[in-house]
Amino acid sequence: MVITIDITEKKKHLRAIEEQNKKFREIAWIQSHVIRHPLVNIMGLVELIKEQPVEYLKTDDILKHLTNELEKMDNVIRKISDKAKVAEQDYIIMLL
Repeated sequence: MVITIDITEKKKHLRAIEEQNKKFREIAWIQSHVIRHPLVNIMGLVELIKEQPVEYLKTDDILKHLTNELEKMDNVIRKISDKAKVAEQDYIIMLL
């Protein structure tokens, strides 16, 4: 008497989960490292604004720098969102 159990689907599911976890780890790395750079720059500009008398501030320059850093953050967040969507779609495809 021989008993066989087909574990193909379980292995396929496990492989899909492992691949999805890899992509989510990459997304987490981006969040913790890449987005930190523009955030630190914005925090520095805010400190500069708080510490300097208003008459000494070059508000146009500061606003230009703030806008630039916020655009960088927005781009990173969009990339993170796109990668998360792709990871989710890939996971569904791997299960099919």
